Amino acid sequence: MICDSGATSHLIGQEDILENKHPVTNTLVMMGDGRKIKAKSTGTIKLISDDGNTIAISNVLYVPGLREGLFSVGKACDSEGIHVEFGADECRVTRDGTTLLRGHRRDRHYRFTIPTAIKHTAYIATSLETWHHRLGHIHYQAIEHMNKGKLVDGLTIISGSDTPNCRSCALHKGTKRPKPKESTTKASTIGYRIHTDIAGPFPESATGNRYYVSFIDEKSRMAWIYF
Repeated sequence: MICDSGATSHLIGQEDILENKHPVTNTLVMMGDGRKIKAKSTGTIKLISDDGNTIAISNVLYVPGLREGLFSVGKACDSEGIHVEFGADECRVTRDGTTLLRGHRRDRHYRFTIPTAIKHTAYIATSLETWHHRLGHIHYQAIEHMNKGKLVDGLTIISGSDTPNCRSCALHKGTKRPKPKESTTKASTIGYRIHTDIAGPFPESATGNRYYVSFIDEKSRMAWIYF
């Protein structure tokens, strides 16, 4: 919020930070470019001093479309005992010698800080299955860990939710046991285990064949190939 000696009223462009607001009628604000904009409501805002103090400013007008809030020096000095002092790096609002508000200089303007409006949201407990889908199918135990440790704002699980079976996870996360590089049991006699394979299609051979099938006896390593 800019400390402005030219403004005749405190102005703000964010209605959600106004407290104790009520509508106003027939109140026009002359902008710097000559336009006249109708104020919609008035109320109280809080400003944070650079030293951490908070002060309430009353009779602040909400003007839709106003990009920068304006703190009116003249309006402030209308109150008894209020003085506004400007220095090289800061400005101070004092009452009877006591500093009420301290602002800083930036971009050749003196500014006060407005607290960010807090939006209250109601969080509704949701089933474990719903959170599993929302969070990209992460493990159920990870969701329960986040809920138990209050690690994520708004993550609440319906008490007693069962751990469901997720069909998508079963289809896409399932794994196969790796095939052993060596046989765990070797054939002890010829003909005990035969390995076979089919390959193709290949470009047609002179005899019109495009596939072949092979048979290999594990014990003797004898091989047969048929086209």
